[in-house]
Amino acid sequence: MSMWRSVRPAGPARVLGATSFGAIALIIAFLLWDNEVPTAVVLLPAAFLALRHARCGVYVSDHGVRVRRVLRTRTLRWAELYAVTSRPDGLRALRTRRTVLWLEPLRGNPFPTPLSHRPNSDRTAYDRAVALLHTRV
Repeated sequence: MSMWRSVRPAGPARVLGATSFGAIALIIAFLLWDNEVPTAVVLLPAAFLALRHARCGVYVSDHGVRVRRVLRTRTLRWAELYAVTSRPDGLRALRTRRTVLWLEPLRGNPFPTPLSHRPNSDRTAYDRAVALLHTRV
């Protein structure tokens, strides 16, 4: 498995997020149509953000684990990963009781991933992702 593979397949939230970025870009472009601002100045960054949002997630390969967010990608080799934990998502967890998957590298601070679980949702996809990462660590 030398290719990067998502630990959680794309769901409706990811597709809706990418579509909303695109829709907002189109609305802004139509609002600026008569002005002197070129439409490409608005559409290109929005298209970039929509594409990045659609590809957010946690990916694994034989080489390591990669966490993609909208503005940043972080890659750890399996030898650099100390543990995979599941813990509350900071202050937001007080309101939502959301559990987030955290990666703990050997050097540096632990950081959250985009994988989360809410108490009222189906937990099977989250548990499969956690099990896949635990088998590698």
